[in-house]
Amino acid sequence: DNNRSHIFTYSQDGYLLYAFSGPDVTAGGLRMPVAVTQQGEYLYVADTGTRSVCVYRQTAFARSVHQALAAEYSGDLQEAREAWEAVLEQSAGYALAYVGLGKIAYQSGEYETAMQLFEESQNSVWYSKAFKQYRAAQMEQYFVPAACTLAAAAAAVAVLLIRRRLRRRKQQTKDSL
Repeated sequence: DNNRSHIFTYSQDGYLLYAFSGPDVTAGGLRMPVAVTQQGEYLYVADTGTRSVCVYRQTAFARSVHQALAAEYSGDLQEAREAWEAVLEQSAGYALAYVGLGKIAYQSGEYETAMQLFEESQNSVWYSKAFKQYRAAQMEQYFVPAACTLAAAAAAVAVLLIRRRLRRRKQQTKDSL
């Protein structure tokens, strides 16, 4: 970002992971970043404003985030859960960690927990997906028993009404004789 002299890092899903640097070149900042490349845990940024290449090393927080994402993308849910929880220990309000934990809960069928985590991260798209699955699970769990109960109640009412009608007819037949 040439306007703010920041580097923004995104996940492959398009989530903002973190931003760093700034215009203070005395503290490792940038003036006009024009190219970025990464090798291992080092990030190289070409800056035409200072006519230099700045080298940044990943922080422990960035390593934790990348570890969590790598575990999530590889499908190792347990490792991803532990890594996202470690990220939250470093930054309790980090929304992407709540999204990651929410996706893990979602994939594990823990839809109510997933909804809470997505709500915490303010991620309405994943919240809606979790809510849809939660609602379907609730309908599956309660619909058949509720429908059977209603059918039984309707049958009982019908039997009572038929018996009442038969008694009235029987009484009318007796009265007319």
